[in-house]
Amino acid sequence: MLEQLYPHLQSALGVVVIVAIAWALSENRRAVAPRMILGGLAVQAGIGLVLLKFQPARDVLFGLNGVVNALTEATHAGTGFVFGFLGGGPPPFPVSNPGNLITLAFGVLPLIMVISALSALLWHWRILSLLVSAGLDSIAIRVPNHPVAQAILRAAGKPIAAPSANRSGAVSPTTPQHVLESLGDRVDGIVTGGKCMVGLESTVIDLTGPEAALLRPGAVLPDEMERLIGPGRLSAGDPTAPKSPGQLESHYAPNAAVRLNASSAEEDEAFLTFGPDRFVFGGTMRLNLSLEGDLNEAAANLFSHLRSLDQSGAKRIAVMPIPEVGLGLAINDRLRRAAAPRS
Repeated sequence: MLEQLYPHLQSALGVVVIVAIAWALSENRRAVAPRMILGGLAVQAGIGLVLLKFQPARDVLFGLNGVVNALTEATHAGTGFVFGFLGGGPPPFPVSNPGNLITLAFGVLPLIMVISALSALLWHWRILSLLVSAGLDSIAIRVPNHPVAQAILRAAGKPIAAPSANRSGAVSPTTPQHVLESLGDRVDGIVTGGKCMVGLESTVIDLTGPEAALLRPGAVLPDEMERLIGPGRLSAGDPTAPKSPGQLESHYAPNAAVRLNASSAEEDEAFLTFGPDRFVFGGTMRLNLSLEGDLNEAAANLFSHLRSLDQSGAKRIAVMPIPEVGLGLAINDRLRRAAAPRS
């Protein structure tokens, strides 16, 4: 009985030892999440159980293994044909230990080259692009103008694939504290650059068609876009098949419901005002985007004020009208999506 259990106990002990070594060598042991580790082990155990008990799953695994083995054998044969015994072919002289003849350069690198070529073909056939472009046939290139972001890009010296620092669908962060409140212990650290200068998400422009299309308005206004790259159009997009972040019908939404174009607020509503509001009444809590009616100031305050009003506990936030000009286009775009019905 013990002899049968020994291999399983040995495997379990090996997992414990590897995890313990990783924890001991970690530079930030407090960031180690036991629940995540146990969850990962549970997932692996579940996959193993499925493979053991479910024949179709084993067939798929063995099929993939056969494909990998066939690719390895074909690469080995081709390498031997091109490089002779240095690539694994039959040696022209007797040897006592033939395994030592296959060097790293001639034995491993050809397989890497074949995998790279295969990856290039899968990308050309738009199979890999499904994994890196959310199922779309295009990718977005983010062009930041913040000095901290530019410094990170220069230090990396290569393209960086990274999402925005917020949970999708919720109110966007505009300060490091907002990021911490949103993501918490999901991230190991936060690179701070102060409060966002504009306060709105970036402008997204689609250049895949015959003319430029503004998918998400931001600090770059339509007339500026036209002056830089020629005539374009404002694209409403399809909420069921968005081409860009921020095109879902409901987005940038606080927990509280949002009511637009309000001239006053009910007693149980929080009130987001714009411009002089001395003679505007109502609201359990009130914040003004800009007393002077400055759209740049309003944009910088939008998400911060929405977040603060949401945290007041009000069930609904009433919002005064915002002019549909300049940055008002982007502000109203965010507010309409925040007020849209939640799915």
